[in-house]
This record gives sequence, C-alpha cells and structure tokens, in this order.
Amino acid sequence: GTVATCTVRVVNVGSSVVFYTWRSSPMKPHAHLADVVQRHHDSGLSPFFCPDVRGALLPGEHIFSFFFSSPEPGAFSGMWRLITHPTSALNERDSCLLLRGIATTSAKIHSECEDLERRIQKDARVS
Repeated sequence: GTVATCTVRVVNVGSSVVFYTWRSSPMKPHAHLADVVQRHHDSGLSPFFCPDVRGALLPGEHIFSFFFSSPEPGAFSGMWRLITHPTSALNERDSCLLLRGIATTSAKIHSECEDLERRIQKDARVS
C-alpha cells in the first residue's frame, strides 16, 4: 500500500537542549470502525509511525515526520503527545498531535474485481 507522510515543525527557542519523547495515546474508535481498529490493536500494529520518537532538541528548528499506512481499508485516528524534559511552557493541549488517515482498497484489487465482473457477465451471456 501507499504510505502517507506528514511533518511537524518544532522550534526550541531557548538556549539549552531539550530532551523529548513522542508517545502514542490510544483513541476510542468510532463504532463502525471498532473491529478494524481492534484487529490492528490485536496484531500489535498501529497505522501511524514516527521513527524519531526520542532524542534531543538543540536550539533551533526540528522537523518530525509521521507516517500512515494500513493494509485494511478504513478511517483511522491517532493521538501523539510530545513530552519534554525539562518540561516546556506548552500546556497538555498544545503538546498533542491528532493524526488522521484514510486507507482505501488498492487499485490492483479494484482492477481484478472489474476483470472478474466482466468475465462473469460474458459467461452469463454465453449460457
């Protein structure tokens, strides 16, 4: 499947290093998505990924990348929270990042279904 990427810009305006951790927080899925999200949870997989979850922010700008990919079609949400040490002036709301992703069936599968439908219609006309 396709992988979607989003970036987040964080700026350390101080003069000291700030250590950080991004933590993923579980979100309650919408009722019609519960079984798909539960399958992801049961498999230990999350449709969202951040490769840079721990580190140090030197003074200046840092760009974080978050990725989304799902083998199952559906709409997904994920909450990530930036935790810093020493603690920053950010309040809890400002340090949270809400990610949303939508996965659809692949074009290949859709194409295969169309081919199968054409063959079925062709066979139905012959008999």
